[in-house]
Amino acid sequence: MTHEQFIALSTAKLAKQAGFDWKCNERYNGKYATNDSEPLYVSSRDNWNQYAGLYSAPTQSVLQRWLREVREIIVLVDYNEDDDCEENERYGVTIYIGNERIVELATYPTYEEALEAGLQKCLTLLIKKQ
Repeated sequence: MTHEQFIALSTAKLAKQAGFDWKCNERYNGKYATNDSEPLYVSSRDNWNQYAGLYSAPTQSVLQRWLREVREIIVLVDYNEDDDCEENERYGVTIYIGNERIVELATYPTYEEALEAGLQKCLTLLIKKQ
């Protein structure tokens, strides 16, 4: 059991396209899933590559670390505590490639939603560069 947020199935598909290859015990069965359901557990003893249609389901922090360490992309989630800020606009996302600030995304009501959006944006940028 983990208390961290797993990436959504749609993000897992983008991660695979972008080259994410870190081993994870959790997988999405993309062949049969029609929504961002809970990932399924595949034992580390299993050869998960034998299962067609599976997508790695790392936690958001693991994918964020992969982007930082392998692709040199930083995803930052900021909290806005201003009194005039709406509750559903508390978290913003900034993305850096190297020292260059490349994009700021709209605001989100939760940290996890903001991070997921940032991760998806980074992966989309990587796929476009390929």
